[in-house]
Formats: sequence, structure tokens, C-alpha cells
Amino acid sequence: MPLHLFLSPHLDDAVLSCGGLIHRRARAGDDVLVLTIMAGDPEPGEQSAFAREKGQVWQAPEQPVARRRMEDRSALARLGARWLHWPYPDCIYRHHPQSGVPLYPSRDAIFGDVHPLERSRLVEELAARLQALCEEVQPVAVYSLLTAGHHVDHLILQAASQRLVPRGWVLRYYEDYPYAEDPVLLRAALAAAGGVWQAELELLDEADLAAKIEAVACYRSQFADLFGDEAAMRRRVSAYAYNLGSGCPAERYWRPVTDSEATR
Repeated sequence: MPLHLFLSPHLDDAVLSCGGLIHRRARAGDDVLVLTIMAGDPEPGEQSAFAREKGQVWQAPEQPVARRRMEDRSALARLGARWLHWPYPDCIYRHHPQSGVPLYPSRDAIFGDVHPLERSRLVEELAARLQALCEEVQPVAVYSLLTAGHHVDHLILQAASQRLVPRGWVLRYYEDYPYAEDPVLLRAALAAAGGVWQAELELLDEADLAAKIEAVACYRSQFADLFGDEAAMRRRVSAYAYNLGSGCPAERYWRPVTDSEATR
């Protein structure tokens, strides 16, 4: 059966952005694998005040990532997808290898520039691992992300995944939800990527949207950060899907237009 590989920087991004399509593919009998890159436990060392604050907001101050992995497994089970968790920590838990200073100690830092130490080393390491995984599982499509919102972990994953294209792998780019609710952030991501982009709607049925919402509901630790509460999540996810499809629920994906297409 054809395999669809969805790349997720964190333990929720793929479901938030692609949960409807994941469900539709799985329901059609396709093999769907969601790979979360930054799913590892925090690095040893003193955590920043910002990281400790996040643990409190997620209501899991002792083992926040373990809880998030459990949520992700539950969400993907609802969608009929398989999961794979790589051991890289979220950016808020990564430190300078010599000084031990947190690399991203604040909200401004995680939405700023990728740290110079990670621009090449981490991107190259991830690119090599992604290539090896693709050679092993042979996906018919790889779903990466636009980086709406400019989160550093999203930027790192996009840069690594783009190394797959010259090797012949087909990439489709999903809109980072909920950042993509803001059209300014979406336009900025497309502009930063350069070139011409073609939007492609994936229409969903009611069952796909319902499954997506129930899967997102598994990420209870993230409600306060992203939506405020569960009721607001359900309203916003549904409203965004119907707005994209002009009355029919949908998700939107993007692909770069080739030079030959642009000159037609």
C-alpha cells in the first residue's frame, strides 16, 4: 500500500495542520506515518525560566514531554496513522554544547532566527536521517511545512526536508496551524520561501473533520497555549476548515511552481 510520510516538528503540528487528510488517507487504506522530530526529553542542565513556565502551562511540570508523547500517540490512533518519535528535544530544552546556556530562552527567541550552531549541523544531521528514512520506507509523498509563524524548529525541519527534493522525493507543504489563521504570517512564509507557489485544496468530509477535531482534542496540554480552552479549539478548527473550503471543510497545501509551469 502507498505510504504517506507527514513530517512534524513537534508533538501536535501534523495533526493540527493535516489531521483531516491523514484520516482520509488512512480510511482509504493507505499507510500513513507521522514522524515527529523534536519529541525527545529535555537535555540535561538547568532549564530556562521560559521552559519551566511552559511546563506549568502544559500542566506537566515534571515530565512535560512524556505527557506530550502520550497525547500524540492517542491522537494518531484516532486518525488511523502510525507514529515515529525522534529523540531531538524541543528548542526550549536545547543548550549550547560548551557553555550549557539555553539556545532559545524566551518566546522572542523561539520565533526569531535559528541559532548559528544549528543552521548547518542540525539541519545536515536531520537531512541525512530523513533521506535514510525515505530510502527505507519509500513514501509516495512527503508532507513538510511552510513555516508560517517563523518558529525555529519549523524552520530547521523545513530546511532539512528540502534537501530531499534533489534526491527525487516529492514534497507537499502544509500550512502551520494555528499560525496560518493569520494571513500576514502565511504570506510572510510564502515570501520567505521565494518563487511562485500553487495552493491545492484537499476537500474533507464531515467524518474527516470530526476525526481531526477529536484528535486535536487529545493534546490537552496545549489548549491553554494555543486556544484558551477546548471549546475554543473546536470552534476555531471547524471554522478555519469551512472557511478554506468556502462552506465545505478543507485543508490547504502548497507546492512550488516549476520554471516550466511558470512560463506556460
